[in-house]
Amino acid sequence: MLISDKNEFVFFHIAKTGGSSIQRALCESFSIPQDLDPLPPIHHMSVADLLIQFPHLSSYFKFAFVRNPFDKLLSGYSNFTQHADRFNYHLDMRVYKNFEEFCIDFPNSEWISDPHFRKQSELLSVDGNLAVDYIGRFENIPKSLTEVNLFLKGPGISLPTTKHRESSHLPYKDEYTNLSQQVIEDYFTEDLQLFNYSFLG
Repeated sequence: MLISDKNEFVFFHIAKTGGSSIQRALCESFSIPQDLDPLPPIHHMSVADLLIQFPHLSSYFKFAFVRNPFDKLLSGYSNFTQHADRFNYHLDMRVYKNFEEFCIDFPNSEWISDPHFRKQSELLSVDGNLAVDYIGRFENIPKSLTEVNLFLKGPGISLPTTKHRESSHLPYKDEYTNLSQQVIEDYFTEDLQLFNYSFLG
């Protein structure tokens, strides 16, 4: 999350949506000191929780980026299994034999409360209503950043060229079975409908 009192905006960082790169781009564009490590407690906070703590932010321009839930879940799973050294969690994905087993267990697991896997609709809503002014899409970050820049009347926002360590996996459509697809589709129904996603894209 990035809060700029000078420019009166709040960027809500939803995990696995390119948020770290977007935050760095915003910091560079608007000359905001970068302090991403260690992460503050509000890093992946929901809109509702943030506005309870800081009600004055309700008047700020609030925006976030979302991602296809099928792709986002696979990306998070791959990160946690392939780069376990990055995460110091009480939960352990090694109890699952594969991605399908993780998906089938997911709706009844503790992972649904983890900030990396929470429903995007929950994070961006207050009392069931979207509470942000703009939603960009992970699938087209440059276009969305251009639109954000117009709202903020900024000097232009460019993504940094630094590449992060990527997790390896097949395209998400090839990683799901019919059963795991149905389980995840049922669980993330609100996200799929609200943000106009489907298994096909």
